[in-house]
Amino acid sequence: MHPILLKYQLPADFVNFWSFAAPMKPYLRLLVLAFLGSAGVSWWALSPDSDKNKRMLGWGALVVALGFLGALASVGLHQLRFIQLHTYGVLVAIGFLVGIVLAVREAQRIGENSERILDLAFWLLIAAMVGARAGYIATHWSAYAADFGSQMPWYQWRVFRLWEGGLLFFGGFVLALVVCWAFVRIYNISFWKLGDILVPSIAIGQFFGHLGGLAAGFSYGKYSEVPWRVAMRGAERHPTQMYEALGVLVIFFFLMWIRSNKKYHGQVFLWYLLLYPILSFGVEIFQSDACLQGVANVGDVCRAMVFNHDLIKAVPDFDILSWGQLFSVVAVVAALFFFATRESDSYREQESVREN
Repeated sequence: MHPILLKYQLPADFVNFWSFAAPMKPYLRLLVLAFLGSAGVSWWALSPDSDKNKRMLGWGALVVALGFLGALASVGLHQLRFIQLHTYGVLVAIGFLVGIVLAVREAQRIGENSERILDLAFWLLIAAMVGARAGYIATHWSAYAADFGSQMPWYQWRVFRLWEGGLLFFGGFVLALVVCWAFVRIYNISFWKLGDILVPSIAIGQFFGHLGGLAAGFSYGKYSEVPWRVAMRGAERHPTQMYEALGVLVIFFFLMWIRSNKKYHGQVFLWYLLLYPILSFGVEIFQSDACLQGVANVGDVCRAMVFNHDLIKAVPDFDILSWGQLFSVVAVVAALFFFATRESDSYREQESVREN
């Protein structure tokens, strides 16, 4: 595992230079709110259809946002003694950028407004991260509940320690679907067409994300003696992150093939909604059950089970049903339902064309 890609020790003189930030710490919450507010105004005012006065407001808000960001940076640098770059974050960023490029190119190919797709990508990133984190916290509430009753500053809560892992994909996926629904309502775009543009990008983004999870040691596997086992957390384990990374890469290439041969809008999206949950359900069987056995260490990210006992007692090391697996089952059922309805609609449309 290589969780830290780069680590740099800051010189003492450089840290002391930011000593004026100490009196600003009591106002940290106001600084954060001020930055978010001015950044939001800038984003709204600098939209492509803005007039001259509105754009001037946007540029002014951007300057103010940068000022608040500088103040926040000074507070942070006063606390830091070194700067480190996490491998997980770098790979997630690479996956996001590759996904954006693919989605924009596909929008251009089929004649959709690529700038709108680019705007949507920003909000989808926020929705996916917030939804995935919220979903994980909801299914692991006992591990985070103490934060809300503690006396520590809110920015030190475990809730915000994304570098420690703890994202539930289906939580992010659901919130991203809500954002897409709002987007298609505003811009009058076909939801199914938009889904076909975006889901291959989601798949390739997941590929990089799971590679980052392997480097950081997130969602590690059970003890194993298979020839391809990896050393992780002081033991030989299933490389479940690699299982899912390779699986989702195969799904990505399959989706790209389907997209070039699809019969109706939504076909690519529905294949993803069917295949990825099946992959996720299967991979979870090999993930660590340390928490179930009561031997988890500090920092371990454990599976949250729907039931507090094994559903299959006769088969050792076969623990189901986690919340992630339950969401997978729901997604597969939804995919099969919409496959039937979309296939039926497509057939009726083809018959109508033949009759005319």
